[in-house]
Amino acid sequence: MKNKKAGKDLSTKEIVKSIPALTKIAGIFFIIGKIHFIPAAAFALININTAWIFAGIYIFCIVTAISLTLIDIARFNKKDRESDKVPSVDQLRKWAEQHNLTLGVENEQHVERQRSFG
Repeated sequence: MKNKKAGKDLSTKEIVKSIPALTKIAGIFFIIGKIHFIPAAAFALININTAWIFAGIYIFCIVTAISLTLIDIARFNKKDRESDKVPSVDQLRKWAEQHNLTLGVENEQHVERQRSFG
């Protein structure tokens, strides 16, 4: 798999490292839940009480996996929203000064001065 930003190949180890911890735990719960589905279905024909135990474990693991994944998505979206905050006017002016730019009215005044000379 290629990392589009860096343009280099990623190994499986690097891909697994980049996965958030909650997602890894959710994946483990999902696999454990799926493994418990087979005994739940098999014991449903043999012993219904044992089948209920396996079905309970199956449901618990799947619901936990879904919950952890949703929590991780919510955290990711929250971080994303925080990074999308609109900068203040003072921050824009400071940035404009650093890059020798003008803002709004200042820019219009600059354009009018340029027109009057030209």
